[in-house]
Amino acid sequence: MKRFIIILLVLILVGGGGAGGLIMLGIIPNPFAPEGRAFFSQADRTTSDINERFEPPSRPLHLVEVSDMDMPVIMNGELVLRVSISIRLVAASSADRQIVKDNLPRYQDILMHAFIPYFQTHFYNHDFIDIRGIKSLLMEQSRKIYGDLVTDVLLINVFQREVGL
Repeated sequence: MKRFIIILLVLILVGGGGAGGLIMLGIIPNPFAPEGRAFFSQADRTTSDINERFEPPSRPLHLVEVSDMDMPVIMNGELVLRVSISIRLVAASSADRQIVKDNLPRYQDILMHAFIPYFQTHFYNHDFIDIRGIKSLLMEQSRKIYGDLVTDVLLINVFQREVGL
């Protein structure tokens, strides 16, 4: 009898997990969802798809890899967080790519000087990273150093971690 109950419970769990997975993937409709309530209507879905379609670049990108930067966040004289940033610079041409590479140490130094006070003031009022603020500061500093040699800054990865982890 015990074996039968255990086998029955395992079958119920596997069946429930499988059905839940199929519902989550959208393969079968959710029987518990109220009718007529969807996150997006079909009209919203088609207009957002049109507005957000991926368009590949018309020309090859001249990327310059910048080594990952680890920014300290110091509050009240104590190191509380580290913010890691991975970026790539998009040079205007292949000739400009070498000029950008040659000035990377200066660029990284200026970024450190810009980001340390930015993060100190940002984390007094916020708990999370502001991606748009980081991107605008990166663009501002790249325009200051490189001018028109850099057309864009690609933000690859940004995350915060507490000290000691």
